[in-house]
Amino acid sequence: MSKASFILHGILFTSTYILNKLFHFSGQRTKELSYTLRLCHLHATNTTDGKPTITFGFEITEDPDYEYPVISHVEIKSPGERAGLQVRDVLLKVNDRKTKGLKFEKVKKAIEKGKQDGRLEILVVDKEVFDYCKRTNKKFKQPDIKIKHIFP
Repeated sequence: MSKASFILHGILFTSTYILNKLFHFSGQRTKELSYTLRLCHLHATNTTDGKPTITFGFEITEDPDYEYPVISHVEIKSPGERAGLQVRDVLLKVNDRKTKGLKFEKVKKAIEKGKQDGRLEILVVDKEVFDYCKRTNKKFKQPDIKIKHIFP
């Protein structure tokens, strides 16, 4: 291989490598920009017939990998499902009260109070976005990450 062809081969390899890296970065950045927290607005009358409900239709559990409660179950056609809750969502706030470090029973009581009031606002994030924020030291609030309001 001549010196000229070696240099040309090196330039082509470098150019391809750079283009691949740029494409990967661009795709990753687009994915990151789609990351959002979800502020779910639940109402005790979010049923199809408009009658009040006894429950918001979701359950939470403690997860040893997270310092927050996690949504463990969402009932079909419930206020929780209509407000966008998904299984494995990390529960960050209940009616503007942070859940990090709160005892599990206090979080459950805050949700119960929402049932009495007839409304509940909960800030959730899926585990992929949660892990991304932790890995990149982004805070769970704007402007670090967008908040999407979900009204049923």
